[in-house]
Amino acid sequence: MRGSFQQHSLRLKWSIVTSRLLLEGDPMETLSTYAKIKTIAELEDVEILTSSLDDLLWVLLGVEEQSDATILWFYLPGNASMDDSHIKGLIDYLIDLAEQLGLAMLFESSTEQERNWNEQWEAGIEPFQWGSFWITPPWSDQNPPQNTLPIVIHPKMSFGTGTHETTQLMLSLLETLDLKGAHGVDAGAGTGILSVAAILLGAKSMLGFDVDHWAVNNATETFAANGVDTQCTILQGGFECLEHVDSCDVMMANIHTRVLLDGAPALVEACHSKGSLLLSGLLVSDESVVIQRYQSLGCTLRATSQQNDWLALHFECPTKKHGS
Repeated sequence: MRGSFQQHSLRLKWSIVTSRLLLEGDPMETLSTYAKIKTIAELEDVEILTSSLDDLLWVLLGVEEQSDATILWFYLPGNASMDDSHIKGLIDYLIDLAEQLGLAMLFESSTEQERNWNEQWEAGIEPFQWGSFWITPPWSDQNPPQNTLPIVIHPKMSFGTGTHETTQLMLSLLETLDLKGAHGVDAGAGTGILSVAAILLGAKSMLGFDVDHWAVNNATETFAANGVDTQCTILQGGFECLEHVDSCDVMMANIHTRVLLDGAPALVEACHSKGSLLLSGLLVSDESVVIQRYQSLGCTLRATSQQNDWLALHFECPTKKHGS
């Protein structure tokens, strides 16, 4: 079966944005009161909006796609209860942001009391095959198909459970590379799924980093669950984690377009001469600006891959002047 984790009653796509939920214990457990924001809009517009959230006190827990609308679930850290002013502030923020982005979106708000996200999430999840990979939650007892490479992922709050188009695009691009003995970097590692996949395809070591401590914990768990914890390292931080990396064979970055643009020099500089640079997290509409940015740094576009409105790019990094 090729596709995403199957949600029988509804499909929940969890996405983490600028502000992440930083709570002790498992943030997918019952959390108190939520803001439920309903919008009727194109999915691409919803993706653009959620990718642009910034300087927001609220935490976006997830996006629920229903048959007639899209629900944005928010949580307000530090407030056991919220009043109308909190909700109005959130709605005003979303309206202003949508207008700035030129998105035709209307919003309706309501609140919902405690919900156990783990119970609802796990109830409808099944393993699935993507390319040569068999991606499975740890509680599944289904045997992987013959000749597949199993990856155990606990679908928590970190991005990279294998369900999103960008993760699948990156997995597909990885399969086109000769990774035997390679040393790689996974920028914005999330769950660490891409690092695990690279090791299974023959890479010798992977260094991942993510700005969120929850993602670091999740990736550490993923590496242990897949028996690659001696080959994979995860750091908390941003592009400063690349300061001492200048010769990786494959660089992977599945992050927002604006971060791909801002971080382009650091990503390219960390690569070995002629190293592979795989990028995703960008919409088809961002293709030209991203390609131009990386070509200006001497990269050569080798392949593009598209799934729905999402795009992945494979660049070959330039030869370094010092001959590395």
